[in-house]
Amino acid sequence: MSDLQCPARFIVVSSVDDLDVETLTEDRVAAVYDGRPAAGGSGPMAGDLLALADRLGLPVVPTEQRVLLEEVRERAPYALAVLSSLADLHRGETVLLRADGEPGGRVDVAIDGDGALVAG
Repeated sequence: MSDLQCPARFIVVSSVDDLDVETLTEDRVAAVYDGRPAAGGSGPMAGDLLALADRLGLPVVPTEQRVLLEEVRERAPYALAVLSSLADLHRGETVLLRADGEPGGRVDVAIDGDGALVAG
């Protein structure tokens, strides 16, 4: 159960190859999003993301807008707005989001009513 006063925690990655399912399970990942909706789930890593989500027992939900890892890292207002809208659905939860970007990139973000804390 989520706590509406707690921040939503995002693990934003550009690829899922280096992610450990056991660690994500321990982190209690509650949702998996694909930030590449234009790819229609047919991008080169779509199968890997689907397989990872399946191992977590979660569906992959496409975001309405494309998310770029570098824009999240740089705290671009547009990217943070996308994450903030998702945060409203996941207060107190950990969310995995695959974004467009160079393979191997990762940014951790915590979002609450006071703003965003971006690390990575």
